[in-house]
Amino acid sequence: MKPNDIQVLRELYKNADMGADSIQTVLKRTRGKALCTELRMQFRTYCTEKHALAGQLRRTGAEVKKVGAVAKTMADMSIIMSTAADSTDSHIAEMMLRGTNMGVINITKTLNHAGELTPEVKSAADKMLENEQVYINRLKEYL
Repeated sequence: MKPNDIQVLRELYKNADMGADSIQTVLKRTRGKALCTELRMQFRTYCTEKHALAGQLRRTGAEVKKVGAVAKTMADMSIIMSTAADSTDSHIAEMMLRGTNMGVINITKTLNHAGELTPEVKSAADKMLENEQVYINRLKEYL
């Protein structure tokens, strides 16, 4: 596997890790049953992706680099503070849309600078971007 592949796999892993962590935090503050169901589905997908990506990285001998505790704590505190002021489904959906869009931007930038990738890695990236777009479309319904 090429260094570009490892870089992309790490970015995908980071996205899935942050997505799962953020959903865990926001679920504790979500009141709407339908939104909770949607977020749980997203959480399961992120966890599945995270597990698969970690396996791909380990098979190549690459280190799985988790998102740092400081970054996760800052994201969690931002969610807590924001939902303390407004915990409506609309506001929570908006926060999740912002995070999902940040993930799409980060993955796209990584792909644009990565150069040639193996088909397996390109497929994983495309699938994650496709999932992110589905999440965006579904979350828009709660705005």
